[in-house]
Amino acid sequence: FASLGHIYDFTKTLEKEQPTEPSLATELAPNSTLLLQTYPNPFNPETTIKYTVPQSGRVRLNIYNIQGQVIRTLVDAERASGDYQIRWDGRDARGLAVGSGVYLLRIRVGEGTAVKKIMLLK
Repeated sequence: FASLGHIYDFTKTLEKEQPTEPSLATELAPNSTLLLQTYPNPFNPETTIKYTVPQSGRVRLNIYNIQGQVIRTLVDAERASGDYQIRWDGRDARGLAVGSGVYLLRIRVGEGTAVKKIMLLK
């Protein structure tokens, strides 16, 4: 999956953007990673999403369809570093059930991004 010049592997964190300010470089640990796990996967009717925030900051967790359109935002808030989980019930932002297929989870915390592929089977 490629978007805006970035290449994503759906099973691992692949990208860590380089900070532009020297003060930010010292705040980011060189091995900081975002962990994104789901179970069950494939799922029906819902899945649990676990994620790790390596450092405090704004967390955005979106679900995209295979065309790259955001179908739902599950998290858009400040979070302290730590482990979190949230459930997705297979519904879009309007509360309508989505169809069977492949969906992409994308989490962004500060400068870090992770993407994971999930599958809804009905």
